[in-house]
Amino acid sequence: MPGSHFRASTANVPIFNHTVYIALTALVINLVVAIVLTVVFRLMKLPAGTDETAPAQYVADPAGPPGAAVPSATVAAESAERRRS
Repeated sequence: MPGSHFRASTANVPIFNHTVYIALTALVINLVVAIVLTVVFRLMKLPAGTDETAPAQYVADPAGPPGAAVPSATVAAESAERRRS
């Protein structure tokens, strides 16, 4: 049925027969895969590798000029009431 894929944030886990959040299930699966593969790769004595990020790549977008302050709801309500008076 089209459109029925994203109907809830929970799902039944058949192994445990419990309903849990899908994100929690994904987190647990990712952690298990990472731990298992780390152990396997270390047993295979694969090199850990190096970080190839250049220092020039660590930049942030420049901050723009500050915007105008947004009035709070109280100030806006008082201003509207003064205009009505």
